[in-house]
Formats: sequence, structure tokens, C-alpha cells
Amino acid sequence: MPPLSILNKPGKLSIPVDSGLSSIILNYRLKGFLSLDVDVSHLEVNQCEPAAPAANEISIFHGTHKCHNTTSQCLYRAQATSSNWSRGKYQCLCRPGFYSPHYDGVFNGTLVEVSWQDQEENNTDTWRTVFQCKQCAPGCHFCTDPSPCLATYHWPFRITLLVFSISCALCTMIINAYMFKHRKLKVFKVASPIFLSITLFGCATMYLEMAAIFPVLDRYSCIATKWSRHLGFCVTYTALLMKTWRVSLTYRVKSAHKVKLTDKQLLQWMVPILLVMLIYLGTWTLSDTPTAEEIVDNEDLRFKQCVYNWWDHSLAIGEVLFLAWGIRVCYNVRNAESLFNEARLISYAIYNIAIVNILMIAFHLFIFPRAGPDIKYLLGFIRTQLSTSVTVALVFGPKIIRVLRGQGDQWDNRARSRGVTASFSLNGIGLVPEEAPDLYQENEELKEEIQKLAAQIEFMKIVHMEINNRHVKPKSGGYFTTLNAPTVVHSPLSRQGCLLIGAVRCYQCSSDADPKGEDNCGAYRTFDKTHHIAIECNSEESHMPGSFCMKLTQQSPKGFIWDGRWRQVIRRCASVADTGVTGVCNWGVYENGVYWEECYCSGDECNSSTRLKGPLGLISVVFVIFSVKMFFY
Repeated sequence: MPPLSILNKPGKLSIPVDSGLSSIILNYRLKGFLSLDVDVSHLEVNQCEPAAPAANEISIFHGTHKCHNTTSQCLYRAQATSSNWSRGKYQCLCRPGFYSPHYDGVFNGTLVEVSWQDQEENNTDTWRTVFQCKQCAPGCHFCTDPSPCLATYHWPFRITLLVFSISCALCTMIINAYMFKHRKLKVFKVASPIFLSITLFGCATMYLEMAAIFPVLDRYSCIATKWSRHLGFCVTYTALLMKTWRVSLTYRVKSAHKVKLTDKQLLQWMVPILLVMLIYLGTWTLSDTPTAEEIVDNEDLRFKQCVYNWWDHSLAIGEVLFLAWGIRVCYNVRNAESLFNEARLISYAIYNIAIVNILMIAFHLFIFPRAGPDIKYLLGFIRTQLSTSVTVALVFGPKIIRVLRGQGDQWDNRARSRGVTASFSLNGIGLVPEEAPDLYQENEELKEEIQKLAAQIEFMKIVHMEINNRHVKPKSGGYFTTLNAPTVVHSPLSRQGCLLIGAVRCYQCSSDADPKGEDNCGAYRTFDKTHHIAIECNSEESHMPGSFCMKLTQQSPKGFIWDGRWRQVIRRCASVADTGVTGVCNWGVYENGVYWEECYCSGDECNSSTRLKGPLGLISVVFVIFSVKMFFY
């Protein structure tokens, strides 16, 4: 028997003949010189394109199937018996991404052969309409009908939201330029223009998130989304929180001492926070680059969304803790007064940012867990507008309105009438610390110090004149009576420059030294003399040796954050009055609105009084004079 490979040589192949002995004879003539009869009963006719041809297949028949190659593929079915040697022993299966409403997409090869031959002979279209698969909808890997597999993006709707967001970002730039132009007006000066500019930059960055999530998401758009969202939040929120934290430190001090924090000092605190965020986002981008993954909506339509992993969860936890700290700071300054109501508006903005972000997370997780791309884009737009636009409106709206009304360079009379001054306002140091200091304010402070020094000198003159002066008749009950005369006096000044006039006994305590939650010095409750022992002013126990007792009371106006009104009391010995000598007490109001009262007495344990001894009418007059002065200056 000739080898099977001879059938692949050029020649003429006759029609197979059944020999009747369960064998099929094929006559093959090679170039007219040689005629061979070949038994092909054991051979198979595979009309498909096999990946690896079998030894019992005739390769000349490979690829002779009539399946539509573009939409379907041929699947060979091995013959059960060797007697049936015919064509059409295959199936046509629709390729992935194609479907057919006929025969479930699986066509019998015999029918396909007949339909194709009928098309060739009779020009019918059955082979093209019935046995040709149709393409699935875009994005479908498998389908049985023309239903869509991808979610639809409504581009006109998305373009509208994008244009509005970009317009808001441009508006922040315009506001920044407007503020820079009017930066010398008081309404912008006392609010720290540098932090206002940083806040506007962060808001513009958050607006740009809408541009990052606008197209069909991929790797680059996901990177832009993460950076614009988290970096914009960090810049905006940190700038607002630094200003509020300065208010908290300024008003938290329980004394008349003014705490001064410059913008430069706040920036030194703000830079590390931003640096941590930049390092985190950079490490995230380089080590585990954000990518997009396919998810399905409520209708099982696929669309792409940025992957959320432990990087997102860790950053979200950090931002929640940051928000919690900001809310705590805002709560501490809820009653703080500041020029142009700045502290309260910033607190509202921080509250709003926290509430909006929490609500949006709840919407995404519980209400719209499988929302489509357009719904998610709308939720992102709403979150951006409610957090960013409201922040811009709260922080910058009142300022711009005052400037447009021509009141930008006028003091907030309502705040100043409550005792809030520029030197104790929101920025804690007065007008723009980086510029030249306020000479008028410094001169006033120097005047006060000179007046105190002159009063002390005058007191020393009186002491020198009255001590052991036989020409001056002592006043009954006065400081220099015989009852309080010194036992041995060589000079009016001795022992560390203090006066030694008698051994008066005084109570010694201070509210600043009280443990937290206790009031041992009688600032708010009645002074308990049973818990204190009066000390001799000339003894080693006395912090301030002297010849008489003193009680200093400081009390804030209403509106301060600690219990609505804080009070501080100091009881000790004294030798020289800070504001000169009076019969009983002196009253006054500091520049920041804190009322003070200094009382001096010469009897033993005489500084145990609890209530302010000044007449209520006089105290009211002092406050009225102070308010009028603040109003006109």
C-alpha cells in the first residue's frame, strides 16, 4: 500500500468507490503515469482547522468547513464508525462576543453545508441570515440577545456638571485675586490673607475632582481622583483648622495675658501635616498605583470604578480622626467672640465638611451601593458643592459683601462693643503680623506701664515722708498708724527691695495653682478660711513680703468659652500697689475686655473676701466707658 503522504502530491483524485467489503477505495493518478487505488476507510475527514493535525486525518480537507469564520468557529465531531465517510461532520459555534437567535448559537455542519450549497446554486440567503452569528452589544463577553452589557454614560448631563464645577474652580481663583487686591482692608487683614489664599487653593483642587472622574475611568484618571480629593481636603481643612486652633489657644488662657501666634508659626504647624499627606499619596501612587475595576449596577450593567483597598481605608480612618479633632476644637470655641464673626463662620464650615462627608459615605454604602456611573457622578457633584461651595460662601461671602457695601475697612462695631479688639481677635496678634506693628497700640501699652511706674514712685515718696515723721499726724486706721509701725526700721527698703512695715498676716493662694475641677482660692465659691492658714508677710513662706494684704480679681465679659465667664483670684501679701494707692480698691478694664479689681488692706486676714467689693454702678460705668471707647476708636 502506498504511503498516505502521496495524496498530498499533485495529481487527480477520483470519486471514492465503495468496494462492498466495508472499505472505501480512492483512485489516485499521479501525472498520468501512475494510477493507484488507496484504501481510505480508516481515514477521517476533518474540515475544521485543528490545532495539531492527527495522523489519521487528510490535511487537504482542513479548513473546508462552511462556518462563518468571523462570527463562529468550527468544532470537529469524531466519527462513531469508519463506514460513514462524508462531509459536514462538525458544528459551528458562535465565537465569544457573538450570539444567534437560532439553534442557540450551535449549528449542525450538515445543515450548514446544505445551506451554503443552496446559496451557491440558487442564490438564497439562508446561510447568511440563519447560520451567521450576530455581534453582542459593546462590552459583552457573552450574550444570548442584543441586550446591553455596559452602563450608559449620559454625556450631556455629565458635561453640564463638569462645566459648573470648572466654573466654581475659576471663581475661587477670581476670589483669590479680589482678596489680594483688597488685602489691606481690615476685613481681610484680621483673617490672615495667607490662610485665606491657602483655603481657596484647596477648594479649587477639590473642584477639579469632577474633571478627574468625568471620563471612563482608567489608571491615570484614578490617580488624579485620589490626589485631587485627598490633597484638596487636607489643604482646605488644615487651613481652616489652624485658624480655629489659634482661636482656641488664644481664648483658652485663663488670664489677661495675650497669647500671640503669628501666621508664620501656624504655617510651621501646617507644613508637616501637608508633608505627611504628600508622602502618603506619593508612596501609594508608586508602590500600588490606583487602577480601575469593573463593577455592576442594579441592572447588572458593567462600568469602571477606581479600586478601593487598604490604602483608601487607612486614609479614610486618618481623615475621620482629623475631622473629630477639628470638631472638638470648634466646640471649644463655640462661644468665642471675634471680629467679623470669623471664628463662628469657620466652625460652621468645619461642621458642614464633616456632616457632608459622613452623609455621602452613608449614601454610597447603604442607599446607593450599586448605583450607576451617572448617579455616582451626581453624588460626587453634590458632595463637592455642599462641602466646598458652602465653605467658600461661609468664609468669604460676608467679607466680600462688606467690601461691596464699602464697610471692608471699618471695624465690626458689634464685636468691639462686646470687648473684642484687634489685638485679641481671630488671628491673636492684631493686624497682619508680618507687616509693621501698630504704633498706636504699642504707645498705649507703654503709657500703662509708665503710669504704673509713676504710681509706685509716688507711693515710695509717701512712705519715705510718713514713716517716723513727727510732723505728719497719722490717720486713724491708715497704713502707717502706730499699730503697723515697724519694730526696727533702718531704711524704708530692705530685704530684697521690699518694705518691712509690721508683721501683717495675709492669705496666700492663686486660682492658677488650683487642681483641675477645684476652686480652693474662692474664685467661684465662698473662700473657705478653714482650709487656709494666713502667713506672716515678713516670713519665709510669703511669696511677696510686704506690709499689707492684697486681693486681685480678674473676670471676663460674657461670651468667652470657659463657663461663659471665667474668673481668676490671687490673694497674697503686697508692698507696692501696681496701680497706685487708694483707700480701698481700684477697678479697670484691660484692652481685651477683662475686668480687674485690686483691693489692698492692712488688717490681719483681711484679703479673705469672696465677692467683688466695687459698687455695681461704678462697675457698670466702667464697662460703658470701655464700650464707648471701643466704638469710637
